[in-house]
Amino acid sequence: MSGIIAEPAQTVRRTEIFPFTAMPDFPPEDDPPPVAPVRPEFDDCCGSGCNPCIFELYEQAVERFEAEYKAWEARRMKAGKDFSKTGL
Repeated sequence: MSGIIAEPAQTVRRTEIFPFTAMPDFPPEDDPPPVAPVRPEFDDCCGSGCNPCIFELYEQAVERFEAEYKAWEARRMKAGKDFSKTGL
């Protein structure tokens, strides 16, 4: 096996493999925005003083989401992409 060098994989466009496909010939969104956490309902809490409580976990998730969103927004701005159409 010594001396064998693997060739890099060749990029093949979708239309070359499936020329009659109805799929568009552009790549899907490669950096979707993060998804906001869903706030738990008041009745989701058991009321027994859990540590951490479901609402504390939610607040932590919101903080992570906000940081991830800011990072996503910065990446989009750096790439020069218009993210205002996403409604976020």
